[in-house]
Amino acid sequence: MKRSYIIAALIGAVLLYSFTRKKKMSNFKKKLIDLANAEYTRWNTPTKIKEGDPRTMAQIENYYTATTNLKGQKAIDTAWSASFNNWLMKQAGAGKNFNYNASHSAYIQTAKQNRANKIKTIQAFKPQEIPVLLS
Repeated sequence: MKRSYIIAALIGAVLLYSFTRKKKMSNFKKKLIDLANAEYTRWNTPTKIKEGDPRTMAQIENYYTATTNLKGQKAIDTAWSASFNNWLMKQAGAGKNFNYNASHSAYIQTAKQNRANKIKTIQAFKPQEIPVLLS
């Protein structure tokens, strides 16, 4: 597995944990998880669709245009993993609570600042703080 995929998966897990750590799950958290599962199914059922397959291009463009307005060659030259996370957050209803950006570091930095300042919206956690990653 490519390192960038592992990093994106860890970022996704950290964000997901920040929404699911309470016992009672909000509608937002449930919708976020449902959307992520639906996208997983889209890309893996009935068989795994490889990145670059023509069937994926329209959906990847949706990820970009929904949150970052990247189009054409600029979108092609930009990794789509951050736009995917942006799309999930927007579709789930994060609204102004999420820093939509084509760079993972932008929204991760905001989430770190939120945690440091005890702003109870989207917060970042270290991987070792997330029990699901330790099992």
